[in-house]
Amino acid sequence: MSTDRSELMRRGIRELADAVPVPERGPAELRVAAGWRRPRSARGALPALVGAVVVLVVAGVGVLPAVLPGPDVRTGAGANAAVLPRTFATHSHRTADVSAAPPGSVVALYSYAVGGSVRNRRVLVVGADGRRYRELDATTGRGTSTLLAPDGTRVAVRGVDDIAVVDLVTGAARRYPVDTGAAPQLLAWSSDTDTLLYLTMPEQPDTFDEPSNGVPVLLDLTSGARTTIPGQRGTVDAAFAPDGRLAVQLAGQLRIVRLDGTVDRTVPVPARHRLAGAAAWSPDGTRLALYRMGESGNPGTPAPVYGLRGAGFPDGLAIVDLAGGGTATTSAPDDLTTLLGWRGDRLLVHRADPANTIVAVPATGAPTEPLSRLRPGNDHVHDVQLATGLLPRLEVRDAGVDRGPLPASLRVLAAVGVLVAGGLVFLVARRIQSRRRSTGPSRGSVHVLS
Repeated sequence: MSTDRSELMRRGIRELADAVPVPERGPAELRVAAGWRRPRSARGALPALVGAVVVLVVAGVGVLPAVLPGPDVRTGAGANAAVLPRTFATHSHRTADVSAAPPGSVVALYSYAVGGSVRNRRVLVVGADGRRYRELDATTGRGTSTLLAPDGTRVAVRGVDDIAVVDLVTGAARRYPVDTGAAPQLLAWSSDTDTLLYLTMPEQPDTFDEPSNGVPVLLDLTSGARTTIPGQRGTVDAAFAPDGRLAVQLAGQLRIVRLDGTVDRTVPVPARHRLAGAAAWSPDGTRLALYRMGESGNPGTPAPVYGLRGAGFPDGLAIVDLAGGGTATTSAPDDLTTLLGWRGDRLLVHRADPANTIVAVPATGAPTEPLSRLRPGNDHVHDVQLATGLLPRLEVRDAGVDRGPLPASLRVLAAVGVLVAGGLVFLVARRIQSRRRSTGPSRGSVHVLS
């Protein structure tokens, strides 16, 4: 009897339970209906977690591409080739400094005026692979008078009372004092890059004047010793020969001189011609390149030389044959500014045309060949130099761009930007979560089921 009553009771409870309508809900709805909330620690951590994710994403997208090197485009290049870009990269404030990210050996150096302002110049170097661009920060506060070493591993930077030599492999700079009160002018590197020749003067010449009392000085970069070359006062330019001698340009006279001051010979040159700078010697030491200087109407320009440091500009090239004698004129391009070096029997020169091109001029007088463009939308380009020791193995082709890590100033700005972005996302996520809590059901609320 008792068993029958128990069975009847269980059956009645089951029928009663089946008669109560229960809505179908998922786990999340059941938790809300029960008044469940996330633990306070989890709720507070959500905005921070979202902000951290955004910081990582922004840093990865915005910063890493500027820090990591670009794609390697050296396919097909010789193992020891030096690459001259067919088109130089446009200037960018994202370019790293030499001191922060040394480029190693470089193939080219040039300066440019930002917005055309002479007072706002920057100096860039281009790595021997044709793709590493770095800013020469050693010129900051020192001006942009520089001289690139033949092997491309060092560059000299003139100061007021010293000369800084920057190692492009390590980024370190060593400063060498010059004679007190002198205004040094950088002239030439020796072929072994152990010696630097500069010109010291009692005072800086006027704008339209060549130095009239300049004395050439040899600077031993290992010991720091300075040696004046006797008997060469009045030097205005010079170039090291492959055998270690010097071609010295004085006012109206070109001499071949030993380092002890002994004059081996005086080279006759045509009127209005002068030594074509530090890259004048041919690689075999048998020829010298000369500038034919254009007439200048500026008052005070010295008639004998028409120098590059004055108002005169070259309007032609000539080659002196030191072995056989005689001078031959070559077909120099218009807008010629600088002889950059020799590549076999061709002279590489810079033109100040709208594209700022580097062209090859055959010594035989054949047509010139354009090689590279420096100004694809860049600012005004000046003082183009090539590492003359790398020219025998030079290749001209397209190259990628590696600007190195972001400069310190831009890294700070990028970090601030990332933190601001993360903070904004944190605040927005917290605001959204707060609104959801205020509009959602609370613990102990009554739900009417229909």
